[in-house]
Amino acid sequence: MSGATNLVFSNLNFADVGNGAFRIAQPVSGITIQDSSANNVRTFIENASSSGTTDASISGLTVKNVRGELF
Repeated sequence: MSGATNLVFSNLNFADVGNGAFRIAQPVSGITIQDSSANNVRTFIENASSSGTTDASISGLTVKNVRGELF
């Protein structure tokens, strides 16, 4: 949750995920998601604040080379 700044996520494979393969629950910045896949994923990136917080903003989000398929 808090403290997620300037992180790179790569070479990940998600399958059969409902909401939020990545869930942003508090403000974050400088997040890169790359070279990954998502199969049968309803919501790849979800930003919804957690209880007790009102902000789940994202600044500096980069998503590249991500492939998704819905079965």
